[in-house]
Amino acid sequence: MGSNNEKYQAVGQDDKIEASVKRENDRPSIQGRPNIDEISKRNEEEKKRDRKSSYIFIGVPVLLIIVVMFLVYFFS
Repeated sequence: MGSNNEKYQAVGQDDKIEASVKRENDRPSIQGRPNIDEISKRNEEEKKRDRKSSYIFIGVPVLLIIVVMFLVYFFS
């Protein structure tokens, strides 16, 4: 009976080791302190993308309104 129980414990431990190895391979591990310059650079790029998307989000409807106003003015 003791040998069967030992086999199950060994298998369980191997599963835990394999799961931890898989988890480490899926995510990039950060060793040491993160580079603050790199983080601030990413934040600036994100701000630029957000600003650009907000310009597009506001600009397209404004241009459509202007086009509709000109069409109504010329065809009326």
